[in-house]
Amino acid sequence: MAASGMAAAEAVAVGETGDAPGSAGPPPGSVPRQHTRIHYSAVARPTLILDSGSQDVLDLSERGLRYRQDAGPEPRVGTKLEGILRLSRGETLPVRGTVVRVSHPDGPARPGVIEVAAHLTDVGIPRRVIIAERQVIQRPDPPRE
Repeated sequence: MAASGMAAAEAVAVGETGDAPGSAGPPPGSVPRQHTRIHYSAVARPTLILDSGSQDVLDLSERGLRYRQDAGPEPRVGTKLEGILRLSRGETLPVRGTVVRVSHPDGPARPGVIEVAAHLTDVGIPRRVIIAERQVIQRPDPPRE
């Protein structure tokens, strides 16, 4: 989980408009993002530790995160979320928020796999942590001998 480098992870900075670099912009009627969002590859994902178990974090920002849940009960939109975020650098942070979206990315092929988006309310992720995470995952792999 502590792998680094562009081969291990990719950070996509999402600006005030919420669109990734090179995209056409946010969908019509969407709310613009206000914080930088970091997207993780499967190799270097942080872990969200909840009462229901540990989940892989797909992306995060100062005020939100999205995680993948492979088993267990599906949380309802509006459910309160509270847990510990273990970052790729090993640092842990408490997080609290509200589930705002639940989706089934694999469709009927794997109905038990869900992605959950949460808006972090009381306890968010400090900006210094977002900056440090981005630096870790953008660091090039050291040369191999």
